[in-house]
Amino acid sequence: MGQVDAVLKAMVDGGLPISLGALRHQKTSYLDARAAERYSPRHFPGRVVFYRACERETLTTVLDPRYLRRQEDDDLGWADACGELEVIPAPGDHLSMVDLPHVAVLAEHLAEVLGP
Repeated sequence: MGQVDAVLKAMVDGGLPISLGALRHQKTSYLDARAAERYSPRHFPGRVVFYRACERETLTTVLDPRYLRRQEDDDLGWADACGELEVIPAPGDHLSMVDLPHVAVLAEHLAEVLGP
C-alpha cells in the first residue's frame, strides 16, 4: 500500500488537478481490483440485493477488458453465485449513485429490505 500512496502523493506534488475524493476513490478502486483478482466467489444460498447503476459513466481512463460487461447483463455475472439475487436499478452512474441525491433512493430501498 505504501507504493500506491507514494504514486498518489507524486501526482498531487506534480500539480495534477485532482480532488482528495477522486484520489481516495482511485486508491480504493486499485486495492479493490487487486483483491478481486485473488478472490474466488463461493455460492451464497441466501438473498442478495444488487444495486445496479442505470447510467453508464463517461470513462476518463482505459477500462480493463476483464471488467467489461454488456449493458443487458443486469446481474453482471452475480446470479450464479447467489441463491436469490434481486437487481435494483439505481439512479446515477457507478460513481454518482453513492452521492446525494441518488444515494437517498438506495437508502430508502435498503430500509425497506432490512425492515423494522
